[in-house]
Parts: sequence; C-alpha cells; structure tokens
Amino acid sequence: MAPPQGTDGRQGPEGLAVRTVEIPDPGDLVALLPEPAGVAWIRHGDGLAGWGETARVTMPAGEDRFTSGEKWLRELFDGADIDDQVAEPGSGPVAFGSFTFDSASEGSVLVVPETIVGRRGGRSWLTTIRPVTAGHPHAGAPPWPHAAGPPLLSVPAVILRRLTDRYPDCYTFACANMVGATPELLIRRQDDDISSLVLGGTAPRSRDPATDARLGAALLASAKEREEHEYAVVGVRSVLAARCDRLKVDAGPSLMRFANVQHLATWITGRLDGGQPASDHSVLALADALHYTPAVCGTPAEAAMEMIRDLEAMDRGRYAGPVGWVDARGNGEWGIALRCAEVDGNRARLFAGCGIVAGSDPAAELAETQSKFAVMQFALEA
Repeated sequence: MAPPQGTDGRQGPEGLAVRTVEIPDPGDLVALLPEPAGVAWIRHGDGLAGWGETARVTMPAGEDRFTSGEKWLRELFDGADIDDQVAEPGSGPVAFGSFTFDSASEGSVLVVPETIVGRRGGRSWLTTIRPVTAGHPHAGAPPWPHAAGPPLLSVPAVILRRLTDRYPDCYTFACANMVGATPELLIRRQDDDISSLVLGGTAPRSRDPATDARLGAALLASAKEREEHEYAVVGVRSVLAARCDRLKVDAGPSLMRFANVQHLATWITGRLDGGQPASDHSVLALADALHYTPAVCGTPAEAAMEMIRDLEAMDRGRYAGPVGWVDARGNGEWGIALRCAEVDGNRARLFAGCGIVAGSDPAAELAETQSKFAVMQFALEA
C-alpha cells in the first residue's frame, strides 16, 4: 500500500511547536469556531473545538489504513517540541479523525488543527500547534477568536449548535465535512483505563410520559431487541478482553434515553494489560481492533461485509466508521459516525440505518431509520 500523503503531497511539516496553557472557562465551545472547516468533539459542554490546519493526511483504501495513519501521526508527534502545562487527555498535540466504514473505500482522514480549545472536569486550556521551518515556528496562524471578539457562527457551526443543544447526551462531532451527534462511544482511553458504551435495540420516544415508559419497558422485555443488543456486546467484549487484564461488563442492558429514541445500553470498562506492547494500546489502535462491530456491520464480520457490499448498492464512505480524536499519549475518544451528514457547500448527504436480525419487521425497521434521520433533519431545517 502506498504511504498516506498530506494534502500538499508531503508527509507533513518538518516539525511542530506545540504549547498548551490553562485558560479561564471559554464558555460555549461551538461559538468559538470561526470557520466552516472547524473540528469538534463535544458532550455536555465539555470536549474539544479546533480550527485551522497544521497537518492533514488522507489514507488510501486498505485494511491497514488505521496503522498507516497512526504511523504518520506518531512520526509527526514524536518529533514535536511540546510544552504541555495542563497534561490532561486532549491537551498537547491532538489529531481529529474520521475513517471509512469499508476498508475498500477511499477517504479516511486525520487532521491536526492549528488551534484547539478544550474543557474537561472544570479545567480549560488553549493549545497552539504550529509548523516549524528551519527551527522557527510559523507565525502566520490565526489568533484565538477571543482576541478579536466572538465570531459569527458559520453554517457547520450552526448545525453543531443545534445538535449540542438538542442532543447533549450524544457526542457531537465535526471532522473533514462530517458532522453529527452519535450516541455510541466505541472506545475511550485515559491512560490505562478504557470504556465503551454499546448500544443496540431501539424504540421510539413519546411526549406522553406513560406511553414513553411503556415503550421503554417493551424494549427491555423484547427478546428480539435483546438478541440484537447481545451480538454487539459480545463483539466488543471479545476484542477488549484480549487487551485487558481486568474487564467489567454490565450484568444486563439498561435503558438509555435520547431526545428522539431510546436504546438498550451496556457499559464495558477495563484496565489495559501493561504486559502488551504500548502500540497495541493507543486509542486509535483500539478503534481499529473494534471496527466492524456487529452493531453496524453484523456477525461474523467477514460474511456480513460481503453481504453489505453486494446488497447495499452504495458506498457508506465514512458513515458508520470510527470518528474522534487522539492525543500524543494515545489517549482519546472515538465514536461510531451515526446520526450524521457529509456537508458539501449547500448540500448535505444524510445517513441512518438499523440492525437487522431474524425477527426484524421491515415496517418497524423503516420507521426506526426514519426516526434516526430526524436528528440531522432537525439540525439542517430552517
């Protein structure tokens, strides 16, 4: 496979100068984004928002697109001059990424912004990432918007604002024109601790509390929905068990409610096995290992992928692929790109889907898909 290339045909800048400092609470992270090409990962107001572009890499198709991208990123970060005065997950150099669902598809991308504002656990920080040429940091990068007053919200920022306001429990993301609010956390890594939120099995919401409660109870009691959910749990558990010396899985699914739907949910948490190579433990390597989860692909994965390629008659692109961020320590958060759209100027391509098992009813699955489309329809409509 050919090595990944930056947008200018190079592997990236000669080096990076990175500085992270603690700042007062910056307020609304979405409101900071000064341009449509901003990147973001936000939940309950915490997270990361970035803009500008110090480096970008687009990976060719191939099963090794994750390892290829991580190799490029590791070379870039390992050679950086880093002054990180915060030392939190998401401080120091960070890359945002969005990977294709199918390894045969082109378009997986990693982006290193010029400026990132982060907030986590009551702390806030500002990171600047600048290319170094002949030993001198590049001086032409834009300042933090607070220096010039709050910017007008760009169109993708308006979409993000609507998503964060209406779906605060989801992970609202933006990366390389993919914008969405995913409920599913594929993997979070904070040093040796990892966690994953598995969702599978869906019911609609109702404005009537009694009806809403009945819908939730029926979801929890449904053998068909619990079977669908268990496939997803087994897939994630088997991958993480091979990489952890301690793993905890919820005894059974619980109900997780969002603004538009409710899901069966299982948390899986663990501690990574310190005896394995560190390269196996980066959040990007874990996302690679977990991808093709039964929730979005099927099981067994190889047979399911062949059916998807034959039957779907479309390229999912980066829909249902991993999306998130990774820092220089291998920490980060990656979700599955669901409830999302690919925005191109004044056009947007929306994606939604549902899991199919033997007991699925076509009309019910269509209604479920339409309810999932409502997330981005709401964000895009006037």
